[in-house]
Amino acid sequence: MRTLKYIAISWTLWGISLYLFSPYLTILLESSISSPVLIGLSYIISSIVGVVLINLLRLAKNSNVNLMIKIPLVTSGVGLLIMGLINSPLAAVIGLVLYNSYWLSVPFFYYALSSAEKEQFSKTWAISMLPALVLPVIGGMIVLNAGVRTVFVISGAIMMLSTLPLNWVKLNPEGESFQKEDINLLPLIFSVFPLSLALPFLYEVKFFELSAVWLSYEIGEIVGIILTWVSWKSKNSLPISLLIFSTVVINSLVSVGGFYYGLSEAVLSTGVGGVNPRSFRSAIRVALTEASLWTIGYIVSSLAYIVSYSLPFIYAGLIAILFSLLLLMEVRSGKRPLQSLTSPIFMLVKVFEGALFEGIEPYFKFA
Repeated sequence: MRTLKYIAISWTLWGISLYLFSPYLTILLESSISSPVLIGLSYIISSIVGVVLINLLRLAKNSNVNLMIKIPLVTSGVGLLIMGLINSPLAAVIGLVLYNSYWLSVPFFYYALSSAEKEQFSKTWAISMLPALVLPVIGGMIVLNAGVRTVFVISGAIMMLSTLPLNWVKLNPEGESFQKEDINLLPLIFSVFPLSLALPFLYEVKFFELSAVWLSYEIGEIVGIILTWVSWKSKNSLPISLLIFSTVVINSLVSVGGFYYGLSEAVLSTGVGGVNPRSFRSAIRVALTEASLWTIGYIVSSLAYIVSYSLPFIYAGLIAILFSLLLLMEVRSGKRPLQSLTSPIFMLVKVFEGALFEGIEPYFKFA
């Protein structure tokens, strides 16, 4: 329980850093890179780096666990500092890539948070979101008085500070923690894919007011916190979150991107909590699947954006509605209609996950 306390403190500091800069990420990238297509490409490249780093965990089972958690967070903080201090396209891409090195730490956090009772994951995530009640206001004041880049400098420093509580954490993700565990990845897929389609281009609109970003973000965070708090008591939390997120289509007409940035945290936490990886091996699979889904979503979103600015939001909204209805059908029937309705998805997930996590060689042997 002592370990969980320090993990939660570190997770909360990480969240504070995230809540400060995340609604302004695309805004900063646009000021440095200018081309929306190149912004999408930057997201894709940085998320691919995350996939590669998570795969490296399988080759580093005997490494120093504490260093494996801390170094990526420090590197991630350095990436935010670079984006905040240097205004150039190259610095923006390098900073974004370095920031995404945090993916190497994600499996350790998922494993630690899920090793307690089943409801603890959602509770801890919800508690870590409480600072978001005031951070949008603070971030908005910083942006209006000192500029967007100052937010990234402060966030980078806080990200590096999140490693301090980990000095009192002792994790041993070996032995029984590497045992194979049968987990259902559909909640994760249903939560991440719609987010990955919409989030990169929420601020690629010329008529949004920078001074209003914090307000819409604050409202989204409040809704997200409420949904996350009730997620361990209600089976409807993920479909309801997706149903609300499906209204992202209106961002094509009215710039309220901050609201969906805030809400996305609830969708993601509910999806990951629904998987609840109980072993370190499963935590790696969850993080790897999540990072891969972000990559795929960024690719689809970037291609859709080339055709029309509105398409990423339309696709994200329609897919969120579809996934929400499938989940509600499962809850109301008390059975598992998803296994029949989404059997092709199950099959693709198994092949996709096996190719990433176990390697492609077994599929050649099978053929």
